Amino acid sequence: MRTSPLGRHCNGKAAMNRIVLTLSTALALGLVACSDKSPEEAQRFWPIYNKYTEEIKAIRQAQKQNNGTTDTELAMEEKILAVRKKYNGEFSKALSAEKVNTFFRSEKDFGALIQRELQERRMNRQLNKRGLRD
Repeated sequence: MRTSPLGRHCNGKAAMNRIVLTLSTALALGLVACSDKSPEEAQRFWPIYNKYTEEIKAIRQAQKQNNGTTDTELAMEEKILAVRKKYNGEFSKALSAEKVNTFFRSEKDFGALIQRELQERRMNRQLNKRGLRD
């Protein structure tokens, strides 16, 4: 078992799910804790954030259940963009425009981090199968 750059031991899909859940929670908590949100802002932010994440999750789950046959990848991304645009306005009711931009930027950076981690794990798994890795 190896330790990932995210600091967790890698032992399959269940471990990755735990890491993603932990990191997504950490992302949201970090955004609330580290971006000068007042308690009032945080109180307004969380209900909006929870609705936002549920809508994004529903789009991704629907795509996954359909094995990508109903929508193309581009169509799914368009749906996600529509949700982001919708919630840009919602978040703007709770936070300043600068904080909303920081939120979306952080979310994008977080997604890139997860993608890099997944790619590294896939590559290591392939190398392990071929016997090329310790």
